[in-house]
Amino acid sequence: QFYTINMDNASNCDTTADHLQRLIPNFRGQASRLRCFPHTVNLIAKVPLSSW
Repeated sequence: QFYTINMDNASNCDTTADHLQRLIPNFRGQASRLRCFPHTVNLIAKVPLSSW
């Protein structure tokens, strides 16, 4: 069974999740998508560093 998928924050991942929703029963598209936490932390850490 396929319930969730872990992806980064790229917009093409939304498209992939929507496509998987049409292909896989019980997969809820973007609602079943887990965003990569380390990638999110990396994006947050870059904000204060970008001013240097």
